[in-house]
Amino acid sequence: MDYTSLGKTGLKVSVAGLGCGGSSRLGKSQGRPKEDSIALIRRAFELGVNFFDTAEGYGTEEIVGEAIGPLARDEVVISTKSGIRRDGDLISGDQVVESLEASLRRLQLDHVDVFHLHGVPPSAYEHVRNEMVPALLREKEKGKLRHLGVTETGPNDHRHLMLEKALEEDCWEVVMFAFHMLNQNARQSVFPKTLDRG
Repeated sequence: MDYTSLGKTGLKVSVAGLGCGGSSRLGKSQGRPKEDSIALIRRAFELGVNFFDTAEGYGTEEIVGEAIGPLARDEVVISTKSGIRRDGDLISGDQVVESLEASLRRLQLDHVDVFHLHGVPPSAYEHVRNEMVPALLREKEKGKLRHLGVTETGPNDHRHLMLEKALEEDCWEVVMFAFHMLNQNARQSVFPKTLDRG
C-alpha cells in the first residue's frame, strides 16, 4: 500500500481509504450481518488501509467503532461528518457539538482525526463558517477532533462555488469534493488552490 499526506493535516493515510457510506453502507443496506461489515473493515486494515471515512448520516459509525476497537488508535485515521441541518433548518454551534459528541459515543473514541461539516451548499456557507466553525474549533482545543474539514454537495454544486469560499479560509484542513469522469471541474477551480495552500 502507498501512503500520502491528507490535506494540511500531516496525517499519513493510505491512498486507498475505505468509505463506509455509499449505497452499500458496508453491506448494511443489503441486509448483511454486522459481523461481515466488521470483517471487511479489519481485512482492509490488514491489506494496508488505514483511512476510514464515515458519517452520522451513514449509520455505520457504531460498526466502524467496533471494528477498530482492538486496533491501536494511532494505526487508524478516522474521519466522520455531521450534517448541517435538522428538520430542514441550519443547526447551531451547540447542535454541531452535540453531533460531534454523539459520533464519538458511536465510534467509542475520545477524538476523531477529521471531523467534516457535510454537504455544505454555497448558500449555507456563511452560517457554517460563522456559527458552527467557532464551536468546533473550541472542541478542537479540547482534543475532541484533530482536524476540521468540509464537504460539498457535488451534484448541486458542480462548479465548486462553496469550496471557492472555503479555500480562502484557514480553518479548513481537509476538503472533500466531487471529482470523477463526469465532473472534472476541480482541475480548474479546486486543485490549483489546494496546491497553492499546501
